[in-house]
Amino acid sequence: FCKVMFMSLKNLFGIKILFLVYIFFLIDFTLFAGAFGRDITNVINWSKAEFDAYVKTSLNVIPFETVKLMFAAIKHGNVSLRYFVMNIAGNFILLMPLSYFVPKLFLRFNKFWKCLIVFAVTSMVIELLQLAFLTGSCDIDDFILNVAGAAAAYPVLKLLPPKQNKNNY
Repeated sequence: FCKVMFMSLKNLFGIKILFLVYIFFLIDFTLFAGAFGRDITNVINWSKAEFDAYVKTSLNVIPFETVKLMFAAIKHGNVSLRYFVMNIAGNFILLMPLSYFVPKLFLRFNKFWKCLIVFAVTSMVIELLQLAFLTGSCDIDDFILNVAGAAAAYPVLKLLPPKQNKNNY
């Protein structure tokens, strides 16, 4: 029994470490990744004029507007298919790991609807931080894709069998 309990704690420690690494990369990717047009140092030059310019060019509150614009840009050759796929798939995949980590590490969130709230709040915080720091884009389409991806991954990850320990009798 003690050996099984120790292995469970050891596995939980590993999951916690992976979760912290994921959170670090999530923050880095959504707020700092210059390759994706994010520069958190924009906040240093924060002014009403900078904020207004950001709102005009990087804020979208109309669902599926960015997706429609990207389809049109592909059709007219203004955006590569690679960029489109990276944007759509990237936003869909971004929060999928939460579908694994949240129910494993936070036992109160063991139901789908509770996890869905965590996914939505996480995505909303990311989008609002991008708005506050004038970095990336604050886009309802990103929110929809983030939450949809995490929600789609949840039942798949629930179907995975628990890892069997060879030492269990």
